[in-house]
Amino acid sequence: WCPLSYDLKGDDCNKMTFPVAKEFCASRGGRLCTPYELRSACAVSSGCGFDLEQVWTHNPEIRGHPLIHVFSPYYAPTADLFAPLNTEQWTMLVASKKERDRFNHEYLASSNPLTAFDSVVLVCAVLQKDFEGMQSTLAPYCDRVIPLTRSTKSEYPDVQMKDVPFLQDILDAGKSVVKEDQDYHLMFTNSDIAPSENFYQ
Repeated sequence: WCPLSYDLKGDDCNKMTFPVAKEFCASRGGRLCTPYELRSACAVSSGCGFDLEQVWTHNPEIRGHPLIHVFSPYYAPTADLFAPLNTEQWTMLVASKKERDRFNHEYLASSNPLTAFDSVVLVCAVLQKDFEGMQSTLAPYCDRVIPLTRSTKSEYPDVQMKDVPFLQDILDAGKSVVKEDQDYHLMFTNSDIAPSENFYQ
C-alpha cells in the first residue's frame, strides 16, 4: 500500500526479506498490505508483476471486541485439484471467508450493530508437520495461520492412534491473537462444517 501520488520506479520491484520490505515501504510513505487488502485485490496489477507471487503482509493488531473463529484444517492428500484439502474443508474455508467479510463490512457500515463483538477473525491452527505445505493455501482465507507443536502422536508415540491436535492447543492458538486483558469471544468449529448465510449475525 502506498499513496496514490507515489510514482512506481522499475528498481522498486525487488524480492526482499520481511524487515527490508517493511522498511522499504515505510521509506516511500507506505506500508505492506494487510491480508484483507490483498484478498480484496488492492494490489492486483499494481506494476511489479507479482500477482502470482507470495508477498509479505502487514498484520495489524487486533483491536476492539473480536469474535475469534478458530478451526484446525488438516492435510488431506487427494488425487485431484482439491489437494491439500478435501472438498468439505474447501467449502468451509470459502464460506467462512465470505461470512467474515460480510460481517466486517456490514458492521462498519451499521449505525446500530446488534452483536456483542465488533469484528470476526478467522484463525487456522494446523499441525506443525503440515504447516509448511498448507500455509500458502490457507493464508488467503485465514487472518492468522498458526502451527501446533503438539499432537497425539508426539505426546503418545507408543499408542496406535490417529495423529490429531489437542482441542486445548487449538483454542490457545485462537486466544494467542489478542492481548491477555482484551475482551473477546472464542468459537471453535470442525474444519469440515461450513457456516450458513449470515452465520455471524
